[in-house]
Amino acid sequence: MNRARLNVWILLLAVAAIAFALVSRPRDGGNPFGAYANAPLVTDEGLADLRLGETTLSSFLERFGPGLPAALYGDDTALEFVFARAGMSFRFWLEGACAGTVQALHGSALRALHDARRFSRDHPECALQRLSAIEIAAGTSDRATFWRGASTAGLRLGMPREAALEQLATVPGAPGGSLGLGLETEEAMLVRFVDADGLLIWFGPDRSASGGAAWIVTRLGVVVR
Repeated sequence: MNRARLNVWILLLAVAAIAFALVSRPRDGGNPFGAYANAPLVTDEGLADLRLGETTLSSFLERFGPGLPAALYGDDTALEFVFARAGMSFRFWLEGACAGTVQALHGSALRALHDARRFSRDHPECALQRLSAIEIAAGTSDRATFWRGASTAGLRLGMPREAALEQLATVPGAPGGSLGLGLETEEAMLVRFVDADGLLIWFGPDRSASGGAAWIVTRLGVVVR
């Protein structure tokens, strides 16, 4: 009798553990940006509550972790966090003492970022650095593209280049330039900056099986101006 009761309790505990795992597992499969899948990308603002010039490095890391971190060195220093599943990357250009700290740490800074709270505690000069840029990339196919939102200019990932240019023509004063390259060259369409709307747009060949030689919007970005 006792053995039977024990077996029942073991079975109930196993069922409860499985049920808890199913309930607690994120419905998006662990993608921390599930709530942003349809959020608009707004120039001079950001993506929903991820605000350019406002969201701090410490709060970002505590919410999302570092993803795949990278450090950019040169005349200016930045930390960039890439989340491949969402096709999103976030850049923080660093100022003052924080820039010096990250330069001095070199590769060890990237390892330290995996413990967000400890990094903020050990390097308080970096905690309040502000979000500088957001970029969102298309996947290898429409189905593999996570972000389904649109920019304030009405552009979407995977949008045909011709349709995107027509849409941009409706923005007053846009487009403003293409990095000094003429519109007649394919290279000019790889990256295009629309001054009037403050939006970074990348065009590239459609790599999907049905894409053929068509060019589409492969990436969109907004930056602090």
